[in-house]
Amino acid sequence: MVLNHYERPGLRVWWCAALVGAALEAHRGGDPPVHWLITDRFEGFRFAGLPMPDRLMAWLLGKIGDAYGLLLVARPDAEVRSRSSLLREAREILREDSVLGITPEAASGSGPELAAAWPGSGAALSWLSSGTTPLVPVAVRDDEDGALVATFGAPFTLERMNDEEGARAVMGPVAALLPPELRGVYSED
Repeated sequence: MVLNHYERPGLRVWWCAALVGAALEAHRGGDPPVHWLITDRFEGFRFAGLPMPDRLMAWLLGKIGDAYGLLLVARPDAEVRSRSSLLREAREILREDSVLGITPEAASGSGPELAAAWPGSGAALSWLSSGTTPLVPVAVRDDEDGALVATFGAPFTLERMNDEEGARAVMGPVAALLPPELRGVYSED
């Protein structure tokens, strides 16, 4: 599943992931579980208005990841080896017919509109799909009444492609599920 990194005041992206996970569980009976790929750090995170130390948040994310089976993705400037081993682990999860969830925008998407996918995510998703594993676009947004809704699109596969092509091929179907004012940098796709 590929979903937008939808946030607004009072709503962080993990609530969107919880909504999508609950919808998938209701549809599939909870099996297989969703394994989320998330960032390995929250820099500048604030709790109740107080800044939290980045090292504390990295430690906490590690503990949460261990408890809930989350795959922690290193930032684009991190060592390539850590990202490549994570991608191999993600591919094994997919081979077991489990579900992966990812927001390719990552921290660049800190508002309601679509932002550019993080460097490397387009190439990584095209490698994971490799023309055989389907990707399901999901768009999360508030409806006219203020209710949080998730819209699931038609599955598609990607052949191997470069990062920019992969990002556009992944984010275009997500953008198509959103109203024009939320499509952001993918409004032309």
